[in-house]
Amino acid sequence: MLPAELMKDFTGLKYYGIDYNYVVKGRLERTVQAQTISISTSTGGQYDNFIYGTVYFTLHGKEMKLQLYQSVRSAELGRTKGALLLPFTDVTSGEETFGGGRYLVFDIPEGDEMTLDFNRAYNPYCVYDPSHSCPIPPAENHLKIKVEAGEKMYP
Repeated sequence: MLPAELMKDFTGLKYYGIDYNYVVKGRLERTVQAQTISISTSTGGQYDNFIYGTVYFTLHGKEMKLQLYQSVRSAELGRTKGALLLPFTDVTSGEETFGGGRYLVFDIPEGDEMTLDFNRAYNPYCVYDPSHSCPIPPAENHLKIKVEAGEKMYP
């Protein structure tokens, strides 16, 4: 939630226009033996996750891949809905979009095909409330292109 001092000037979120070129099919390659990693957070902490797998896809004619994470807690609870986090940065990060990256969230898929809709990319909550601790996308989840879809930088 936006702190009260910022709420008085809040005029809404900013988004790129919907662009169906940013809706792509991906192939999920699940991690065979769950590897645990600690992802740094915006408040200086660590967030324990399993590397759930890698999603391979083509965007703007270029082959790309991003890692998909499941929090250890989510896995322990057996969550399947909204259980997977795909944090990423791209060339717009820090310019047109939040420098700390954006997120996509997924249910655990039944098969190995996923649809990535970057129009749904959103800013983490720490953008609006600095006391909220947000995972920072690992370096391997940096896309070397502009992803002009989804939520833009909050002013």
